[in-house]
Amino acid sequence: MKIDTSRLVDYKVPYWYEDHIIATEDSRYTIIAYNITECRMGSYSAQLGIISNDTNELILNTAMPYINYTLDNPIVYLQSLACIAFSIYAFKIGSKKSSRPSVILDMEKRMFCIINVFVSFYYEIKEHCLETREIIFTIRDSCERETKNLQVEKSIIVNLDSQKWYDLEQFEFAFELFHKQ
Repeated sequence: MKIDTSRLVDYKVPYWYEDHIIATEDSRYTIIAYNITECRMGSYSAQLGIISNDTNELILNTAMPYINYTLDNPIVYLQSLACIAFSIYAFKIGSKKSSRPSVILDMEKRMFCIINVFVSFYYEIKEHCLETREIIFTIRDSCERETKNLQVEKSIIVNLDSQKWYDLEQFEFAFELFHKQ
């Protein structure tokens, strides 16, 4: 899949980590995680670009905030809800909020919400109930043994309609919006 990287904010030719390009299952969007950097041992960040395959429009391109990038499942497309999910870095000294909350982009409404759930690599996100627009964070099967003695919830159900939604044009202020919630 070829992407015109000249359209992406601050794009740098990959030196160490290759760009991660995802085509959604329904072929509506191409998602690129680029400028992938190890910000501390085993923890990666990236910039994000989302392109509409129908119109070739660059729908979202992040300069800030950086997304929390994991090698397995960094970005999830919830096709039935037409939503894209990932987490961002949002650490703030003195805050009791998650340092890596989840972001849900509603691609049809061009809106996003920020969910105060710490999404470590132990969790995966899935559609839960389409009628009530619920998603679920669950412990990955491969992580059951590792999380057995940790005090983490095995699953967290979130109703998307109960979240505060923002216009996608405000995404560059996601960090500030999250800490004001």
